[in-house]
Amino acid sequence: MTDNDLIRMFVPLLVAQLPTLLVCLAAFIVIPLRWKRAPGSSLWALLGFGLLALLCIGGPLVVVKIRLYEMVPGTELARMAWLGWWGICKAVLEGVAYAFLLVAAFSGRSKSRDAMLGSPIPYQAAPPPPPGA
Repeated sequence: MTDNDLIRMFVPLLVAQLPTLLVCLAAFIVIPLRWKRAPGSSLWALLGFGLLALLCIGGPLVVVKIRLYEMVPGTELARMAWLGWWGICKAVLEGVAYAFLLVAAFSGRSKSRDAMLGSPIPYQAAPPPPPGA
């Protein structure tokens, strides 16, 4: 197998990841700009998008490495098993990345009495100013 064959296997897999990779790259631009405003949320977002970007690039590399077993006779079952395990691992890692993004979305929010649903304290508007004031 030549280097051209490896590139031909890798590029289509990487192109399939391109939309997610572009979103991650945009996030890597926006997150540092918002770091001082919400450092906790920014850290979680950086972890989530970083893990997704790593999976976008590393995922196709792992698949290409597993597909190299095609050249060795008698490894079809092992290759299928490795692809299955990689699918499970990738799904778990994507779940972790999305959990990081979920934490980023809700961390650092203030608990405003107006924003809390089901608050035991009913909302009371401020009384109007007295006439002539």
